Amino acid sequence: MYIIQSAAENIRTLDIFGMDVHLLSQRSNTHKTYSGAAASIFILSVLLYSFYSFILQMNEGKNAILNRQEALLQNNEGYTFDAKDFIFITGLLDGAGQPIMNQNNSIYSVTFYFCNKSLSDTQCTYFSSTICGDIITELSQKMGVPKDYQYISYCLDQQKAENFSTVRLQSSQRMDNFTLFGVLLNKCVNSTEKNDCAPQEQIDQLVTNSNFYYSYTNYQFRKDLNSYPFETMQNFDVTTLYPKLKKYIKVLYSYSTAYLEYNPFYFFPQTTECQSIEYDQSIIDTVVISDDDAQLAQVELHLGVKKFISHVTYQTLMDVAAKLGGFFTILKICVSIILHPIQWCQYRLYLINRYLDIKKGNRSLTNLMDIENLDFLQVVFLKNKRQYFHEQNRIIDKLLDIAEIAFNPLKLIRQVEDLQFSIKQLDVSKTKRYRLEENEHEQIEIKSICRSINQELDSNGQQKILPSIKVNITSK
Repeated sequence: MYIIQSAAENIRTLDIFGMDVHLLSQRSNTHKTYSGAAASIFILSVLLYSFYSFILQMNEGKNAILNRQEALLQNNEGYTFDAKDFIFITGLLDGAGQPIMNQNNSIYSVTFYFCNKSLSDTQCTYFSSTICGDIITELSQKMGVPKDYQYISYCLDQQKAENFSTVRLQSSQRMDNFTLFGVLLNKCVNSTEKNDCAPQEQIDQLVTNSNFYYSYTNYQFRKDLNSYPFETMQNFDVTTLYPKLKKYIKVLYSYSTAYLEYNPFYFFPQTTECQSIEYDQSIIDTVVISDDDAQLAQVELHLGVKKFISHVTYQTLMDVAAKLGGFFTILKICVSIILHPIQWCQYRLYLINRYLDIKKGNRSLTNLMDIENLDFLQVVFLKNKRQYFHEQNRIIDKLLDIAEIAFNPLKLIRQVEDLQFSIKQLDVSKTKRYRLEENEHEQIEIKSICRSINQELDSNGQQKILPSIKVNITSK
């Protein structure tokens, strides 16, 4: 019980919103209240929770500092990724947006290819396609690919492309050593290897004004991601096919490198390098073809000569402390505006109650605790108590004015005395010169006085005494 009572009496020391006063008997210049202590505890709780939240968010990218710049891609620089993690699909829709039935590729065929080009040689490898189906089910769920497209779109046949497990996109400023990944859309043409194509009139009717769609995986830089700052996305593009016109589509990527700097304790930085490719732009060209040309569209994925260099610096404990200090300042100002009228009223109640205690002659501490004083809630809700509070408040204002008047003259006298003493101490040389002139004047006055023979003479600081001579005169 004693511990609880002692804590209740000392809880007011936590008040950081105390009212300024002249001087209290406890040698304090602020009047602290329970309401201010409660507000201080509330602010402390909010700061502790904020500190915990800031620590959790310290290594998250959304609060990190980003420095991003562009540069030119160097020779032999590129990005290598797993072909299974890269979705590249294509297909045809009619004018109404419905898929064109293509049993056994009787209307059109889709062929994927990968080329490694140089100034002297070009090597391309072609791969057959198949209906995606369950091949991209897992990836399509992550990237938001509609489920219906899985069974009408064509993908790279992974079973027939066992050696094509990785894809490397590489570029060159002089276009002398680069790679590309593409797809061809061809009309079905009967040949010695295939003779089950639909009639040519039916093919032309279905293909004319059809919508050719293609989708490819895209990586977008986002600094708010925690461990890997590149988000995997899926781009969908659609273009219309016209008779005797071939669509050549070039999709450009940009090489991107990100350096992630983790420095939680401000002394031991750790840097992690991440690489990826970002979508830059798409270029669509239209080429006139003859009736014998079977190609309808061609899409190529290239790596451009532009690259991005990103430096991501995550927050440190110093940044957390700065945020916490700013938040504390704002929170204290807001609480002070709300709490100031309450504390002003409580301070005036304290002065009124002490004035009433002294007026009744009860100066002992035991009697002060027994007297019924004005309460804050009574002043707020009771009209007669509120009127009585205003009356006593006027008396307190007069008493405070008297104390101020009595205090200021003493302060002014002390300031004047200090000023006079400072003036005397400033001109020391003038004082010494004045004393020398006084001594010289005294010496001149001494010399001008007539002295008798028996008088003592003061010359050059030495005292000389002439003996008195007695002369006896006798008469003969």
